[in-house]
Amino acid sequence: MKGLTNIILGLLFLIIITICISFLINLPINNETLLTEDYKSSDEIKWDHMPITYRYIDTSEFVSTCKEYIKERINKAFNEITNATKGIVSFKRLNEQESGEDITINCSNKVEVQNAEVGTSTAGLAGPTLIGNKIIHGQITFYPYQNCGTYPDTELHEILHVFGFGHNETNRLSLMYPTILKCDGKFDNDIKEELIRIYG
Repeated sequence: MKGLTNIILGLLFLIIITICISFLINLPINNETLLTEDYKSSDEIKWDHMPITYRYIDTSEFVSTCKEYIKERINKAFNEITNATKGIVSFKRLNEQESGEDITINCSNKVEVQNAEVGTSTAGLAGPTLIGNKIIHGQITFYPYQNCGTYPDTELHEILHVFGFGHNETNRLSLMYPTILKCDGKFDNDIKEELIRIYG
């Protein structure tokens, strides 16, 4: 009987170790995915102030690839977050002469993304810089892409990465799904509630 118990305990131990190793192997390692869609913790990463400032990098490359309508879509995305959170999360745009922005936004013709899915194009890349749990800076790069509607899905997606939201691979209608599958979408209620909870 004691031998059978040891065998069962040994098998359970192996199963637990296998699950743990499988989990670690499948963790995302790109700089876009910091948190999972079900991330709930008192240790969440966050900005420690409002408003969050942002500035467009004004280079010849930026001017040639990010037309005014792209800037308008990005500004609309910032306004969408402010409205969705009832002003709890707010933003201030800095002009080209100001410095010290919280979020730097630029555009590039060069898509420098590893592990992109075959048959998809990358519309942007974003992520925060952290000290402990504090977000101290965000960087967003937009690549040339086609907009299929008036709602700033892609722009919101990338801004939310800067806030630490990862991809939601289970809800194909989420703004945080890795591939935008809809046009003229809407802000996810769970993301809105999470932002209000964290910053409220």
